[in-house]
Amino acid sequence: MMMLAEQVKALTPLLEGGGQVEQATIVEAAGMISMHAGSAMTGLFPEGSLDAPSVARPEIWQRWEKFSDYSSRLAELGDELAMAAEPARLGLEPTAAEVVEQPPTEWEAMSFEGLMGLPSEEQASSDAIDSLIASSAPSGDIAAQPREPKQIVAEITATCSSCHAAFRR
Repeated sequence: MMMLAEQVKALTPLLEGGGQVEQATIVEAAGMISMHAGSAMTGLFPEGSLDAPSVARPEIWQRWEKFSDYSSRLAELGDELAMAAEPARLGLEPTAAEVVEQPPTEWEAMSFEGLMGLPSEEQASSDAIDSLIASSAPSGDIAAQPREPKQIVAEITATCSSCHAAFRR
């Protein structure tokens, strides 16, 4: 629990007006949060462990599902924070090692046959044409915009606060 508190403390400047945190710090904190939440956290609380150093209240075992939900949510938020801390999301330029060659655009991939409106060999059968039509149709599955690290950190602190209010002495 102290390790989680250290990670939140390292991320706190994100919550303060205009505060900045280095990308490496965000990535490290996100990994530590993910690693120590979920089943790793619930495993720290065997039933009836009310003696020091634990500050858990008996309600933790009476409402175990709720405690487990908090812990699972914290793991999800850690994973989300790690994704949000990618260089492109933070407006940072990728290093040469991080640059991945992109597949050619539709225009770059066009063949002579395609440009001239002629069927290619693979389009000769109706099955190939059907699959081409199906693959070019919009899926309607629009991915949600990822959240900013600041928003995720705010939810991490809210999750921790809610859990502490419910289950900590």
